[in-house]
Amino acid sequence: MKRTYLAIIAAVLLIFAIAGCGQATNSETAVPSSSASADSDTSSNEEGKPTPNYMDDASQTYDISTEYCTLQYPEKWKDKVETNVSEGEVYTVAFSATVNDETYSLFDICFGGEQGYAIGEINVNGQTIPVSVVTYELAFSDGMEQETQMDLLAMQEDVNTVIQSLEQYNGFTPAA
Repeated sequence: MKRTYLAIIAAVLLIFAIAGCGQATNSETAVPSSSASADSDTSSNEEGKPTPNYMDDASQTYDISTEYCTLQYPEKWKDKVETNVSEGEVYTVAFSATVNDETYSLFDICFGGEQGYAIGEINVNGQTIPVSVVTYELAFSDGMEQETQMDLLAMQEDVNTVIQSLEQYNGFTPAA
């Protein structure tokens, strides 16, 4: 199971590294972030700008009901991340975030089919269904503040919370 976590974390970090290559981080024409606030979820950087504290509220989650089980995702992103379900041969729960009228696909949790990275299988009413995750490269718009980029990357990285919630489900077996 540790190998699975390490492989998933390594894959997600590789995606983040690739997505971050060539992105401007100090733009003078930055677009304001809707998440910049001076509440308990932020601290200040050298320039006095608020920076999010991604370690707070790590254990607080909310439920996302699916046809097969209940997924959990960090509560801190509840108002920023949208989930859309598409049913068909593959039952997909798509996670996305909208920033300045631009939608960013973060990741999909797929029940059935063979797309993405296999994370295990779920047994529902005697039927074994493969479960996989698909992650997307985040191409940030020009001028997006670094804080907003970090928020989007953190939202995407929290796929691990969803995977951990699946592993707690009685009918789930992690991939070898």
